[in-house]
Amino acid sequence: MCIRDSYILLEGEVELLQPAPDGGEESVGMLRPPDILGAEELIVRQPRQSSARVTEPTTVLRWERVALRAFMKQHPKALSSLRFLADGQRMARSMDIPWLRDGEMVYALTRRHPFILYQRLSLPTFLLAGALLLILWGYLSQGSLILWAGIGLGLASGLLALWQWIDWRNDAFIVTDRRCVWLEKVLGPVSYTHLTLPTN
Repeated sequence: MCIRDSYILLEGEVELLQPAPDGGEESVGMLRPPDILGAEELIVRQPRQSSARVTEPTTVLRWERVALRAFMKQHPKALSSLRFLADGQRMARSMDIPWLRDGEMVYALTRRHPFILYQRLSLPTFLLAGALLLILWGYLSQGSLILWAGIGLGLASGLLALWQWIDWRNDAFIVTDRRCVWLEKVLGPVSYTHLTLPTN
C-alpha cells in the first residue's frame, strides 16, 4: 500500500520500503502493533516516495489525513508527540547507522538539548568578545601586535565554536524496537553504549 493516510497497526507486521539505487526497493524496517504508519507524511505535508507491504495477515486502523489533522489541531500534545516521532525517523535516515540489524526499526532519535550547545558556546563567545576588544584597541592605538593578537584570538574562538557545534551534533540518543542507544561520535572512531530492551 502507498503511504497517504495514517495507519495504526492492530495486529500483524508491515515492512517499510524505499527506492533503492538499483531501481528496485529496499527494506528500511518493520512495523509492529501499535506502530503508526504515515506520521512523517502528515507532519511535512508532502507525499513521500515510500511504500509498505504486509508480511503476514495484518489488521490496521486507517485514519484519514483530513480527520487526523483536525484531531491534531484540537490536541496539540498529540501533534507534538507525532512531530517528535517524524523528526526522529527523518534524522535516522540521514545518518549512517551501520549497527542496525535487519528489520530493526528506529522509533525515536534526538540530540542533546540545545541548552547544552549554548553552554558550550559560552567560552567561544567570551573569547570572541575579548578578540573584538583587542582588535578595537589595536586599531585605535595603531598597535599592530595587539591587532594581530585580537585577530588570532578571534580565529581561535571561531574554531572552538565550530568544534563544539560538531561535537554536539555527533551525539545522539536512539530508541529502536530492540534497544536504547547513546551514540557518541568523535572525529574518527565511534563509540556507543546500548541497553537492550526486552522483546515479546
